[in-house]
Amino acid sequence: MNSTLLHLGEIVEQGAKRFPDHTAYSMGEKRLTYTELEKQSGQLAATLLAEGVQKENRIGILAERSLESFVSVYGILRAGGAFVPLDPTSSVERMAQIIEDANIRIVLTTPAQFRKLRSLDRVLPFAIKLIGIGPEKLSEQKNHTSCLSWDELMATETDAPVLKFSASQLAYIMYTSGSTGQPKGIMHTHRSGLAYAERSARLYRPGPEDRYASHAPLHFDICTFAYFTAPFCGVHTVVLSEGETKMPASLAQVLVRDQITFWYAVPLALIQLLQPGIEESLSQVPMKWVLYGGEPFAPKYVRRLMELWPNSTFSNVYGPAEVNQCTYFNFSEPPQGEEPIPLGQVWADADFLLLDPDTGKTEGVQEGELCIHAETAMQGYWRQESRNLSPFFEANSPSGIRKQYYKTGDLVYFNAHGQLVFKGRIDAQIKKRGYRIDLAEIESAALELDGVQDAACFSTLEGENRIIVLTYQRRREEEFKEEELIEQCRRRLPSYAFPDRLVELESFPRTSSGKIIRGQLKDWIEQLNVHKQES
Repeated sequence: MNSTLLHLGEIVEQGAKRFPDHTAYSMGEKRLTYTELEKQSGQLAATLLAEGVQKENRIGILAERSLESFVSVYGILRAGGAFVPLDPTSSVERMAQIIEDANIRIVLTTPAQFRKLRSLDRVLPFAIKLIGIGPEKLSEQKNHTSCLSWDELMATETDAPVLKFSASQLAYIMYTSGSTGQPKGIMHTHRSGLAYAERSARLYRPGPEDRYASHAPLHFDICTFAYFTAPFCGVHTVVLSEGETKMPASLAQVLVRDQITFWYAVPLALIQLLQPGIEESLSQVPMKWVLYGGEPFAPKYVRRLMELWPNSTFSNVYGPAEVNQCTYFNFSEPPQGEEPIPLGQVWADADFLLLDPDTGKTEGVQEGELCIHAETAMQGYWRQESRNLSPFFEANSPSGIRKQYYKTGDLVYFNAHGQLVFKGRIDAQIKKRGYRIDLAEIESAALELDGVQDAACFSTLEGENRIIVLTYQRRREEEFKEEELIEQCRRRLPSYAFPDRLVELESFPRTSSGKIIRGQLKDWIEQLNVHKQES
């Protein structure tokens, strides 16, 4: 699929010409055609320019899952600005950190975020202008001012601006957790965003006949399929509400009602559907593609889903937010055994090397840190010059050309079929009694037991001893004894990697996108123990 687009804003301009009356996005009873998306984002772009927005100015988006968030993204892009997603579920303090760090002076929002904005008003040291909420809501606030509500914005009669763009121009900043506690902003350009849209479109071939369920929120990096790839291909995207993403029965109803054909989310979202009373309805869904990423998908769950969707193709999608996607493994037959599903191969127009973490060599390495050179890669980290040097290094590509590579921090190896397989994070490896132990291997062993829904491992020091703790959550309908899990670990793991302690949890600390927050497990368990003692 060839494209001559120069900037991301052209996706909706092209969509309005190719699919004018086709639904671009829907949510419940609300619909937005490609023509309406182009018009409304153009009105917003003109308004932003009238408010003084200049090239690469950062503009925040604080919104729940909504049609307005899609209009916001393209309005900002077409005005030449860079959008910065603000997670509505994050703390006010973290949100203020991001707003100050990115020097955001305009925030696009919705009335549903009024309480969060009221709290934010108390901690921000400077005023921000709001679009999407009327002035009547802001009478008691000191910093926030209102330009106009969404209804007022849509009533304006303005033409979309025509601007000159550079492919290297900043398009968006995606903030993730930083090791110092300060959020780090991943900068993506129009070039990297378009490269992702074009390559994913070429690989998965979605079209106007498809219906894609948008599960990921805007602040989670895999949302780029819904925001870029889907409109690039004329897909009808069904935007899931907050409740539908959290209630498996409601999600199943949407999949059936809207006859979803394309899916992309973390594995947990589909695992939760595999329960009595819900699982049976999934056979009515005409699923063609199931894309998943963020965490490994246990083969036992994949097999059950493939039985329900026998005509579907699954794709293990891998790529840190810094590079968007970079590898894929597509498969239409159920995986055999419990071995991890491969990452597969690096996709088109990308190069990779394996870096030996001990020697620093890249030649002839069969297991090492995956390093990527791709057009989908980030420009760097926002306002962190020292950090911008650390994840990159220069090396000769397989073709002999000197290139810059991004170090993913993920250990991979080649299997017997020449496919890349994820082994674990470099920072998730520990040394215990001289042995190098990968915590991901312990989690994988636990997940093979039918009764285990999720598992996560961490290590901690108790005195001078290194302790490995395996936490797990059992499936509701499954009964098993802890001794069975102990025996499973003994069968699958070397003796030096056996966990010292097993802890059953009713739930895990998770991000708003569903990924387990492993760094919080120790504190999570301590809090649970305190609550148990108090009760």
